[in-house]
Parts: sequence; C-alpha cells; structure tokens
Amino acid sequence: MSAVSVTGQGSGNLPGDLFPQWAGDPIDFTVNAQATPDPSGTFEVTHRRADGSLYTEFSGTVVSVTAAGRMAVVNGVITAADDPANPGLTLVGAKVAMTFDDRPDGTRVGFVWGFAGQPVAEGQGAVPFFPLSSSSVVVNSGGQAGPTSGRTLTGGQPSQVPARQLSGTVTGVDPATGGYYTLTADAGVAAGAATTTAQGTFTYSLYQPDLAKSTSYSGTISCLDVGGDDAVVTGQITASSDNGTLVGKRVAWSVYDNGTDNWVSGLIDSAATPVHACQGPIPVGLGTGGHIAVTG
Repeated sequence: MSAVSVTGQGSGNLPGDLFPQWAGDPIDFTVNAQATPDPSGTFEVTHRRADGSLYTEFSGTVVSVTAAGRMAVVNGVITAADDPANPGLTLVGAKVAMTFDDRPDGTRVGFVWGFAGQPVAEGQGAVPFFPLSSSSVVVNSGGQAGPTSGRTLTGGQPSQVPARQLSGTVTGVDPATGGYYTLTADAGVAAGAATTTAQGTFTYSLYQPDLAKSTSYSGTISCLDVGGDDAVVTGQITASSDNGTLVGKRVAWSVYDNGTDNWVSGLIDSAATPVHACQGPIPVGLGTGGHIAVTG
C-alpha cells in the first residue's frame, strides 16, 4: 500500500456567488503533504487582487493528512505571512484546513481559515466548493477506498449561490464497526441563502450482528453546504432509541454523490471530534443500497 499524500499546485479565480467582495481574484495553492511515517509537509496560499496586487499570502507546516478515494483534508498551522490588506490581523499560529477533491474534470478545493474566526478541527473540512481552473494536485489515499467521480460537472460560477438539497435513504456497512447502517436525510437551503438557514431532518440506525446490538437516533439539520459531488450537513440529535445521553449532541454527516454511488461518514460531537457548522470528515462508507441525492 502506497503512502498517503497530497501534492501539487493549483490556481483559480474566486467565485462571485460566494465571495462577492473578491469576485474574480486569483488564488494559488501549493501543497506537499505526507501522512506517514508522521504527518509532515508544507502548504502555501497566495491571494491577489484582479489588478495583480497582493492581498494576502501565507504558508505553514502540515499537521494532519486524511484521505480516502480521491478526496483529502490537509490540516496545517501558518508559520509565515504577508498580509498587506489586513495589517492588524494575526495569521501566524492560526490553524487551517483544506479539502481537495482530485477529479477528472478538475480539482476542487474547500478551505477553513482559523484567522478568519472559523473553528478548525483535525481531519475535518469544508466541502470542496472552489473549482480550480488549472491544477497538478494529486491525492494519493494509499489504497483507502472512498469517494471517486467520473462525471463532469458542467456550468460556470453562478451570480447567486444556487439552492442546495440533500434527500434520500442509503444503506451500507459502517467501516468502523462492520455493522449495517441506514441513513435517511432530507434538508434544503434556498437559493442565495446562508448555509446555516438549512432546514431538515435525519434518522440513523446501526445494527452490529457480532454484538447483537442495534442503535438509532434522529434529529434536525441546521446547516447544509454542497461543493461539487460532496455535501456536509450538521445538526442536533433530538431522540435516541437506546441512548438518552446522545440527545442534544451535535452531529455531522458527509455524503458524496457521484450520480451512481454514495459514500457516507458521520461524527457525533465529542472532545476528540468536535462538530462545527457545515464541516465534516471525508466520507468513507460506501453505500450498498438506496441513494441520497445531492444537488447544489
């Protein structure tokens, strides 16, 4: 099995629907990250204005690499920065997370910047909402099965954030326990609305035959984001069939829909795996029945 890594360089222009104040500004990403024997490597991000002037530039060291299929999350800490646009902002020491979807129709990137007030959790990230116009980025997951897509996502960047929807039921085998899961989710966000205006519900059940144990819980969805084939929903558990201590806990679901297959992963909020709005892990559980459709 080959080593897990994310390497290469990519660039693109910020989409006006998500970043109207920086619409069309070019951003360059460079990453050289390895997961073994210990997480290591570097990253660099450069944001220029449309006239070529520097807006911000920062670089740092990699502290975590998580990958499955053709997707990866790279976590790092900024160690150097040149930020003429925001001289009072402290970038050095801030945590970052970058999500990469290495697709045949072009790499997509998502990012979470700790210096912008966004919480950052290791092994989690935003959906890859930003399509790069040129990229040599390669995700090597070391043979770990996970999200892949052969379809071409058509259309340019819209002037307004489109409506986002996640709906359906999927069944499969949970990689962590070997049990059989069923996830039903239905959530939506109106066109132009913030991800945190999502409304919806979810129900999850897991049967572990080796332990003759069943568990299930359900709740409400309060955040939904979609980037390419990937969606992340976060919400709160409101009921559980067998474990009342789960009620009130935050939960995150990552769902990848390539038009044919689903991959799914979930997290329940804990000290080790904190759940933040519209952030989630790489989905690694291949659906074997049913389907959750992702649009947006």
